[in-house]
Amino acid sequence: MDFILRQGPTLFAQVNKCLGIRHITSAARTASSNGMTEATVKRLSEHLKFYAKDALSVEDAIPIIEMNLRATSLTKLMISPYEIVFGRCLRFGIPGEPNMVSTETNTDSVSYYCWLSHELQRLHKAVKTAREQMKITEKRTYDKSHRVKTPSWKVGDRVLIREDSLRPGSPVELTRKRFAGPFVINHVVKGHDDV
Repeated sequence: MDFILRQGPTLFAQVNKCLGIRHITSAARTASSNGMTEATVKRLSEHLKFYAKDALSVEDAIPIIEMNLRATSLTKLMISPYEIVFGRCLRFGIPGEPNMVSTETNTDSVSYYCWLSHELQRLHKAVKTAREQMKITEKRTYDKSHRVKTPSWKVGDRVLIREDSLRPGSPVELTRKRFAGPFVINHVVKGHDDV
């Protein structure tokens, strides 16, 4: 679709405005948020190319694209954004689709509210657990591929700190010490459980 490629950022800004999406920037090296954002932008662009035949049909294609993005399961969580928010699968109203909603009507709104809040809490707890497991798996994969070693130093050890503040090839580098110290480790600042 040539018109999508030509319009680029302008079209994307208008689509975001129509969908009520706020564009939030994050730090340059935050891989998890950037990766998810980039994947969503890629899927939105692909859907626009597929469903919108010209610039005039973009507005008609947006509801279908939005429903598709909400109903599609996230790759690692294996649950869709719609299920996370509403606690049930998105029903499309296709003939022959099994009825997921109970046919019995419950007139007691308090018991329904209690049931719904309990189910949503259970679902959110499951999503949180799945995300924590996903982070652990990603850390193991990263550590293995980058050959990360566990620190061998402890409190009381004497260490040198490498000085990398100068550019390579600088004339000052020949006369400057490459390491500062020795320093004694007084305490270890713990950022993660494995440090």
